[in-house]
Amino acid sequence: MDSLDNSSPQSDDTNTPVSPEQNPTTVKENLSADPVQDLMNEEGNEILESMGGPFAIVTKNGTDEELSGALDELKDELVGELVKRENWRRPRERTLWYEEYKLFQNNMTSSTTPSRSKVFVPIISQIVQTATSKLISFINTSDTIFDCVAKESLEQPIANNVKMLLEDQLNEQKFNKKLIDLVMTMIIYGNGYLFLDWEVKKKMVWSRPQTKTTIADANGINISKTEYGPWEKKLKITKIGPRIRVIDIVDVFPAQDFADIEEMPGIMIRSFMSQKEALALFEGDNPYFGNKDKAKDSGTSDKYQESRQLRKITRGEQATFDPEQVELVECWMPYDADNDGYAEECQVVLYNRACVVRAVPNPYYNQKRPLLKGGFFNVPLEFFANSLIEAVLMLQHELNMVRRQALDSVSLAINRMWLALEGSTLEEGQLVSRPGGVVWVDNLSSVKQLDPVEIPQSSYQNAQQIINDMFSATVPQILAGNAPAMGENVGTAKVNLDQALGKFAMAAKNIEDDLIKPMLERMYEYNLQFLNSSDVIRAYYGYLFPNPDIVTPAMITTQVNFKMNALSEMVGKDTKINQQLAFFQTFQNILDPISAQTIAKQVWELLGFDANQIKITGQTQASSLVGATPAGPAALIPHPGNPVPNNQPGPTGIPPALNTAGKMLQPGAATTPSSTGLPVHNLPVIAR
Repeated sequence: MDSLDNSSPQSDDTNTPVSPEQNPTTVKENLSADPVQDLMNEEGNEILESMGGPFAIVTKNGTDEELSGALDELKDELVGELVKRENWRRPRERTLWYEEYKLFQNNMTSSTTPSRSKVFVPIISQIVQTATSKLISFINTSDTIFDCVAKESLEQPIANNVKMLLEDQLNEQKFNKKLIDLVMTMIIYGNGYLFLDWEVKKKMVWSRPQTKTTIADANGINISKTEYGPWEKKLKITKIGPRIRVIDIVDVFPAQDFADIEEMPGIMIRSFMSQKEALALFEGDNPYFGNKDKAKDSGTSDKYQESRQLRKITRGEQATFDPEQVELVECWMPYDADNDGYAEECQVVLYNRACVVRAVPNPYYNQKRPLLKGGFFNVPLEFFANSLIEAVLMLQHELNMVRRQALDSVSLAINRMWLALEGSTLEEGQLVSRPGGVVWVDNLSSVKQLDPVEIPQSSYQNAQQIINDMFSATVPQILAGNAPAMGENVGTAKVNLDQALGKFAMAAKNIEDDLIKPMLERMYEYNLQFLNSSDVIRAYYGYLFPNPDIVTPAMITTQVNFKMNALSEMVGKDTKINQQLAFFQTFQNILDPISAQTIAKQVWELLGFDANQIKITGQTQASSLVGATPAGPAALIPHPGNPVPNNQPGPTGIPPALNTAGKMLQPGAATTPSSTGLPVHNLPVIAR
């Protein structure tokens, strides 16, 4: 690290000999010279130039007046379209999305009766947290969420380089944290959005120039001195690479009656930036924005506070009234920028809805819009998907009401109401229930207690039933390893578990197909476009390779397929495990010990362990292996100590094994012949 002391130069002795040609000439070395940083600056500026200036609109005569008129006309068109989309989406934003957010935040609705209970049972919040952790656990259980497979087997080493590069870029973007935000957004609101573009990041860096001087004395000994200059600030390019952002659901404005982003006539994405930071994008050799005067005159915008007002009220937060931000609306849409009669895909940016500051053709070679959409439960042919909690919103209100009524009944039983004769000398303070309290009256008929209505015991059971219904419709508690819900029989619990795994399998598949895989494909396409020289790869990603000096674009260029390793595969494993356990408990009475051992080893493998660890030599060892009390989902499976009742189906819906007389076999009936004529073996259930 550089020293902060400017008083005197530092010196150090070295044994490096000075050549005869230099002796006794002084040798000076500029330690501040950074060839790698110079290369990064050069390559970064070239990328900025390749993405074009702020405007690429061709007019008839090419005059500034024509350009200004074209920009104003484009601004009016886009602002009108934005307002139309806002009005179309507003009912969903202010009713459904606000309600989902409010219940997730356990917001207590105000009451006109202050004495009434305001308790809020946080079931929806628990559902969201459980569902999020479950989906994320499907990913974190694997070392990597994807593999790159070359279409030509001989090019697999290149595909391995591609995987190494993409994993490094995902880690640099802290993708695991962003994935949690994305999944939780989909669970709460239904839709989740990823915005993926290419970033060239500039940063002001403070540094001190250093010069090392080496002098050989009369005895041939080299003496080195390091001199430090004053601190200076320089603008450097510190990063180039893909940028991944999770977009808030209220900041995406789709076109009505279109389900797919690529098919609709333009998609609008809103973002906010400080005014100081935004105005800096108008400066420099390669400005990103133009039309600075109109943009500066537009001042700041309060759209951020307006769009988040309901959320702030829910959290009890007071919105600030001194906006320092500007609103940027990025429109990806077909537009005839070159005036050739054909509308091509363009990027247009609105600044505070007052002017257009950027209008260029889509700078990416793939010509795709950089926004990806995923839905938790997709609705056919519609843009907005259903969330996990949407079906239980009213149940949350009902649960709160039932619990509040029960608490209010207890409160009324303790704090009684009274009938008092008007005009009597009683004071209201006397009519308070307290231990040993006495109400003194002249006439016993002047005061009377009002007995509260007794709340039936069934009301408390109703509250528990509502909770069970909410979890059954979303994330059954058994999915988190809890015991079956109160009053839930084995068959119902197994059905709920299978339904939950099916829901998460579908949601995981949506995340894979609509978000993760397209994101990786876009990232790779961007890498092929912008990492197109050996110099830029060496400057920014050379550290990934054993020998950076020989890195070339050919080392990351091939045709690859992306294979997901974790999401739906983990859901499938859970389903297979439960299916095998259910099969065993249903047919355990007719399975021989060898079959039981096979099932035990298969379940052990699906759990991610080595099946060779299972050593079983006979029926006694098999029974000791599988006879433990089940935990989690396996706890639902009946075993000889807890058989399924005669009138209940098994977890799979199949009736229990019957003997020739049509009666369920009991644990001690190991030698009773089955309906198939085979001997029935009494083995305990396998525990996970």
